[in-house]
Amino acid sequence: MNTLKFNKGILIRTPNWLGDCIMALPMISGLAKQFPETRIDILARRPLADLGFLLPEVSNTYILRRWRTPATHSGELIDYRQYDTALILPNSFRTAFSLWKKDIRRTVGYTGDFRSLFLTDPVLRPPKNAMNQTNYFANLAVTAFPGLTTAPPVFDIPKDAHRRAEGFFWGIKGPVIGIGFGANYGSAKTWAPERFAKLIDRLSENAVVALFGAESDKRIERETVKLCHSSPLSLVGKTTIPELSAALSRLTLYISNDTGPMHIAAMVNTPVIALFGPTSARETAPSGDNVTVISHATDCAPCWQRTCPTDHRCMKSITVDEVYNKAMELQERYKKRANE
Repeated sequence: MNTLKFNKGILIRTPNWLGDCIMALPMISGLAKQFPETRIDILARRPLADLGFLLPEVSNTYILRRWRTPATHSGELIDYRQYDTALILPNSFRTAFSLWKKDIRRTVGYTGDFRSLFLTDPVLRPPKNAMNQTNYFANLAVTAFPGLTTAPPVFDIPKDAHRRAEGFFWGIKGPVIGIGFGANYGSAKTWAPERFAKLIDRLSENAVVALFGAESDKRIERETVKLCHSSPLSLVGKTTIPELSAALSRLTLYISNDTGPMHIAAMVNTPVIALFGPTSARETAPSGDNVTVISHATDCAPCWQRTCPTDHRCMKSITVDEVYNKAMELQERYKKRANE
C-alpha cells in the first residue's frame, strides 16, 4: 500500500550550492515517480531559486528571505501546514533550526552540530566523504520514504531561455566551446588564469570560445582575458539559471573547474571536461558517459580546502597540453557525429 496516498505534501530545503542541487535531482525525481499525486515544493536560497523553473516535477519554489517568511517568485507566502514531511538537505545547524516548530509533522535531516534537537527524524550522517553526493541525498530520503529509488532527473528548459541563448550566439557558425572558471567555493578549485588563457587561445584556432560564470567570477575573468591574445565571447554574469542551461545545451564542449554549471552541462548532454584537484571526483563529478575527468593523484588531495595551504600541486599537475588534446579528441568525435 502506498503510505503517502493521503500525504499533504513534501517540502525540500535544497542545498546551498548549485552543483549539490543538481546532484539532489535524482532523489527528487524518485519521489515524484513513486508518489505522483503528492505535491513537491522546494525552499531555496535566492541565487538558486530560478532552478525551480527547470523542474516540472516541482510545484512551487519558495525563496529564502532574510528575516521574512519565504515566498514564491509571485509573492505567495509559504504555509508550512501544507506539508507533513520536510527533507532538510543542508547540514548546518541553522537550516534544521529554521524549520523547527513550523507545523510540519516530520522534519528529516542528518545529525551533527546539535541538529537532532530540532529534527523529528534525525538520520545518522554517513562517514565523511563516504559516498557520491547523489547517493548521500538519496540515503537521507530513503529514511523518510523506505523503498525509494532515484530516477533520471527531468529538466525542462523554458522556451524564452532558449530564445535568449539564441541571441547570445547569434551569427556564430561552427563549434562553440565553453570555459567555466567559477571560484565561489574558493581559489583552491581553480585552474590558474594563465593556463586558461593559453587554452582559450589554442581552442580559438578551431572554435568560438565562450566564457561562463557568475557575477562573482568577473575578477578571475578579467585576469584571464587580460592574458589572452584571442577574444573569447563572455557570458559571465549575464545569465539566469534557465538561460545558462539553454546556452550550455548549445555547446559542443564545456571545460570547467569543479563547479555547478559543470553539472548542468552534463544534464543537458553537452560533453564535459572536468578539472579536479582538492575535491573528489568520486564524490562530486557529474555522472554520465559524456563526462571526462582530468585529475592527478597527489599526496595531499583531496583536501577539500577552500584555499590551498601549500603549492597548489593538484591543479598545477593538470597541463594545458593534456586538456587541449582531450578537447581536440572530443571535438573530432563531435565532427564525426555531425557528419553521420
